[in-house]
Amino acid sequence: NNNYDREKTYTLKINSTSKNPHSQLQSLNCRPYSISPAYSRNIYNYTLNVEKTVDSISINAVPISPAADLSGQTGQQKLNYGRNLFTFTVTAEDGETSSTYTLDVWREPLDTDAALSYFAVSPGYLSPSFNPEITSYTAEVESSVEEVIIDALLRSPTTAKFTPGYAKPGTYPVKTGKNWFSFNVSAENSLFNNSYVLTITRKDNTTNTARLTRDIPTVSIRNGTIEINTPVAERINIYAVTGTLLYSFDKPAGNFTSPLTLHPSPVLIVKGSSGWIKKLVISD
Repeated sequence: NNNYDREKTYTLKINSTSKNPHSQLQSLNCRPYSISPAYSRNIYNYTLNVEKTVDSISINAVPISPAADLSGQTGQQKLNYGRNLFTFTVTAEDGETSSTYTLDVWREPLDTDAALSYFAVSPGYLSPSFNPEITSYTAEVESSVEEVIIDALLRSPTTAKFTPGYAKPGTYPVKTGKNWFSFNVSAENSLFNNSYVLTITRKDNTTNTARLTRDIPTVSIRNGTIEINTPVAERINIYAVTGTLLYSFDKPAGNFTSPLTLHPSPVLIVKGSSGWIKKLVISD
């Protein structure tokens, strides 16, 4: 029978209603940076530290199943200074199974140091002595000083700066009286700044002259007495013009009188223990 020699081919088509339940990632990276720990399917939380100059990263996440849905913060992401938390979720094809991943990125913050490490004036001395945490100082210079050199160093020279429009280290003229100089330091993070104020007083030459005049001893004759006025206590020696010591006494600071009857010589030489000498002529 030839019917046994014939062959037939049958095709069986099976329609499956089940859907892929995979909700994990095949890979996760932020090249060229390395996340920690290295990616593993059973680890869902990762960290990454970058320098302050890095302002964005690319988060590359690939699900195991091409049919899975990836949602959340992947792809190119901008970074703020400090902490940046990114979350993304893989939902399986079945729509019920999902896995959530986090990437905690720390971008180095901007420096907040706005202090000086050194502050000085020449000639002169700061009062109080320099301390980075003290921002107000005074100094005094003689009347002969016409200019000063103010030196200042930043504690964080690679990040902080002297604010434009304010004083900066250098040579400055000073006028008689008070002179104000304000050094403003701005941190890399512009929200932080310090203002160091230096008040330099240049002495008044007329005041110095008046003070010197007051400090010079005076000797005079008044109402039958010799008046001796000295700024400090001294021992007084009174001589005749011949050099003979006529009288010697100690006097306190201020005015002191001695009767002329004690000094018979018409010309007297008055000497103080501080070194001054006065000639006194007694008229009839």
